[in-house]
Amino acid sequence: MRFRSLRAVSQLMRKGVVATMRNGKYHDLIGREIVIRDSRNIVFAKARVIAVFENLKVFRKLLWKYSGFESLEAWEEKARELNMGRLPKYIVLLKLTEKLKTDPLCGFESAKELLKHTV
Repeated sequence: MRFRSLRAVSQLMRKGVVATMRNGKYHDLIGREIVIRDSRNIVFAKARVIAVFENLKVFRKLLWKYSGFESLEAWEEKARELNMGRLPKYIVLLKLTEKLKTDPLCGFESAKELLKHTV
């Protein structure tokens, strides 16, 4: 799974759990471990798919605190930005199982510096 939001990456690495909106069907992966990649496709962690929810308002309200965003509205806005103006069909809940040697910031001092070097 690839993450293009540093907020979500930070949530996963610091808190060990993240809720992320996705269009792909992850129902078959519940209970399985998957690799987590950053926006440059670098693998930096492994996580287990804990649950998959239909992307309904009631589930977004319950799960936004695991998204890494400061509010439900900010999470929805970022999801729309990354998905051509639409909210994805599902919410996937992941639990960190292993931090790999590669740091998500890959040696950069801050997220701002990292963003300067990504396309």
